[in-house]
Amino acid sequence: MVKSMMEKRFDKSLINFIITARSAKVNFGDSPANLIGMSFKYNKHEYSSPATLANLPQIMDYLTTGYHLNSDGFVYGRINVNTASKTVLRTIGRLTDKEIDGILSMRSRLESETLRTTAWLVTQNIVDIEKYKQVSPLLTARSYQFMIDAIGYRDNLPIQERIEVILELRLPKVQNIYFRDLSLLGRSYNVKKFGETIVITK
Repeated sequence: MVKSMMEKRFDKSLINFIITARSAKVNFGDSPANLIGMSFKYNKHEYSSPATLANLPQIMDYLTTGYHLNSDGFVYGRINVNTASKTVLRTIGRLTDKEIDGILSMRSRLESETLRTTAWLVTQNIVDIEKYKQVSPLLTARSYQFMIDAIGYRDNLPIQERIEVILELRLPKVQNIYFRDLSLLGRSYNVKKFGETIVITK
């Protein structure tokens, strides 16, 4: 079934390369991006990966590794390159300021289909393939955890509540994995500055 799925999405030569590499117990590393430029020897033959940069979006979409690392099937701690702030992107420690600025500038101009995977960092010339192989295990293009800082209040009364919640998508369910009451810290935000369009008033 898996092979049949791959045959619909990848060239037969790439499928055969992956199958042979598995037979040879080749270490694929932490990212399927390592298929680009990969080579190995097996049974006195040398094999070179036919994968190219043009294949990278599909490779990252359908062959992304790492989900097996956690018993619940989720990957924790990856940074969403499509939404992360400059400060968060700097925590990766392997991206230059120029590369980070390129990410922030480019992602707002790309179509949603391009943003489906992190491969756009290479296809849009933000980083080269070797740098991408280093950082791709730390990145994602899809978020599974969301933090909500919610405020409930009435303007004419001193009553207000503020909570912080972290939700995780465990489809088809959404699980509350963290909750704390921040009411004693005060409102923190001047909600009126956000405008009526995004403030629930009833």
